[in-house]
Amino acid sequence: TVPLVGFFDAASAWGFGNAFHAESSTAQREMYSLCTELPASLRVISRTCWVEDFRDFALASGRDFPLPASEFNNALVEFLSSDSAGRRLLSQLWMSEGVLK
Repeated sequence: TVPLVGFFDAASAWGFGNAFHAESSTAQREMYSLCTELPASLRVISRTCWVEDFRDFALASGRDFPLPASEFNNALVEFLSSDSAGRRLLSQLWMSEGVLK
């Protein structure tokens, strides 16, 4: 909570949630379907979705998608450093110690 009067420590006001595990196969599927199954009622005109590019990268490199949880973070780091598209996406993702948050 934010005090109405007094000191406010902005650094402790937020943090990464510990309940989200992008490496789980369920999370990978849900992130992908969020991008690919947008309802028409949202009237989205254009979009950029990193997980579609990541899926293509995984399949092109002979992996399955979703990736096993044990391979996800290493494959994501490999993808993000693989080419200019991956490096461009790095600024759009929150990574901490090689883990997607």
